[in-house]
Amino acid sequence: MASAAIRAQSVLFPVHSYMHAPVICAVRGLLSHNLIGPVRMATIDTRWTERARGAAQWYRDWRREPRYAGAGILAFEGLVCYPSTVSAWTRSVRGRAVEDNATCTMVFPHGIARAHLSRNAGFRRAVYALHGDRGVIRVEDDELEVVVRVADGGTRSWKSSLPSNPQDTRHGPWFEGVLRTFTHAVERRDFVGKEAKDAVMGIRVAAAALSSARRGGTPIVLPSPQDAILLERCA
Repeated sequence: MASAAIRAQSVLFPVHSYMHAPVICAVRGLLSHNLIGPVRMATIDTRWTERARGAAQWYRDWRREPRYAGAGILAFEGLVCYPSTVSAWTRSVRGRAVEDNATCTMVFPHGIARAHLSRNAGFRRAVYALHGDRGVIRVEDDELEVVVRVADGGTRSWKSSLPSNPQDTRHGPWFEGVLRTFTHAVERRDFVGKEAKDAVMGIRVAAAALSSARRGGTPIVLPSPQDAILLERCA
C-alpha cells in the first residue's frame, strides 16, 4: 500500500485516533519536556472483558474467525514501535483459532518494553507506564501520575485526570486531530508520512510477534528503523 501510494501520488493515512486522546497528548507533552529523562522501560497492560462486536447486519463475531480477522488481539490492539527484536506468547482461552491473550516483549537499542493484552480480563482497564532515568509517567485509563526524582534524593509527584472516555468505542472527539493531521499531509503532499510509516512498522511488529508465538516465544529480529523510515525507496 505504501508503494502504491507513492506511485499514485496519493496520501496513505491511517486513523490513529488514540494518538489524540487527551491523556496521550498530555504524555507526549511531558516527554517533550524531558521530565523523566530517557525512557528505558515501558509496560503496557490492556485488559478487555470481551472482544469488540461487529455489525449485527453481518457477523458480530468476525474478530474471532481467522478467515476474516487473520489474527486476534495482537493485530487489533497494535504495537506501533521500532524494536530490534520481538518475543511473544499467545493463548486462545475460548478455544478459537485467533489469540485472545498475548504477552509480548520488545527489545530496543536503549530499552525494553513489555505488553500484556487480554480479552478475557475480569474488568476493563488500560494501564501504561514509561520509566526514565529520573522518574516515571503512569497512565491508568484517564488518570495520569508523574513521579520525578529531585536533587536532594527525594521525589516530587503529581496526578491529574484527563477524561478521554475510553468506554466510547467511536472516540468521536479524537477525530478532530486525525483530520487536521491528514489535511496537513495532503497540503504537504506527504504521501507516506510518519503516521503511515508507523502503521507499516506496527504491522511488522504484530507479524513478528505472531511468528514468535508460533515458535514458542523465540525472538524475531526486525528490520532496522531506517529500513522502515525510508519507504520511499521501495517505490
